[in-house]
Amino acid sequence: MRHRRPSRVDPKRATRALAALTAGLLATTAWSGAVTGVAGYRNVVELNAAVSGVVERVAGPAGTRFEKGEVIVAFDETPFAIEVEAARAAAELADREFEEAESAFGRERELFDEGSMSLVEFDRARLALLRARTAKTLAAKRLEGARYRLGLSRHVAAFDGAILELTRTVGEYVDAGSDAPRLAVVAEAGRYRASAELRADDSTGVALGARAVVRIGSESWTGTVGAIQMRDPLAGRDVSYRVDVYFEARPGAVIAGQAAEIDLP
Repeated sequence: MRHRRPSRVDPKRATRALAALTAGLLATTAWSGAVTGVAGYRNVVELNAAVSGVVERVAGPAGTRFEKGEVIVAFDETPFAIEVEAARAAAELADREFEEAESAFGRERELFDEGSMSLVEFDRARLALLRARTAKTLAAKRLEGARYRLGLSRHVAAFDGAILELTRTVGEYVDAGSDAPRLAVVAEAGRYRASAELRADDSTGVALGARAVVRIGSESWTGTVGAIQMRDPLAGRDVSYRVDVYFEARPGAVIAGQAAEIDLP
């Protein structure tokens, strides 16, 4: 009986075939339109001290919810209020001195026009008026700056939200010129994002503004692709992209760090 001689297998060809098969399986199974990501807050704000002062009031510890217009962190206003009052008094005095200088210059102009005052004396009178006008302007600016610093001594919520982190306590002095003047970290309520990482091949059909659906447990929300960021290709791995889907939900419906299923186009 004649036996059939088995065919020889080329190792290089077999390796290429296996690689092609693996790539094909990844291409068909790794991307189905749904990916698993992580939910988080969309709008997270770090509150930093713009002026130095002593903390007098805080809205509450981490986890405290607040409403728009509520004070989150406030410094003792006493030194700032004193500065405002001093600047206001100086501005009022500068206004009166300017009025007097303006009136005096009017009389001196009449004397100059009549020929009863020399040009040198008239120039001195004009310079005095200019100095009074400049002093009035500077005093007004100082008052404006004092009021601005008073406003900076309080951090008022620009939206409804919650405190994620509180780094200061009542009675603590905060130096705005230090390397770490942070007071708190807050997040806006109701506005969230779901983030997922995609391979370069998988992200080709994803575009900014595209509609997407986020699912957490039994609830789902419709959102849009709000950000696409390429990961550093020099980090020692294949190029990938972080995709953020922005969506809105009722406050408390989403907890930062929860796993989320994202249906992308």
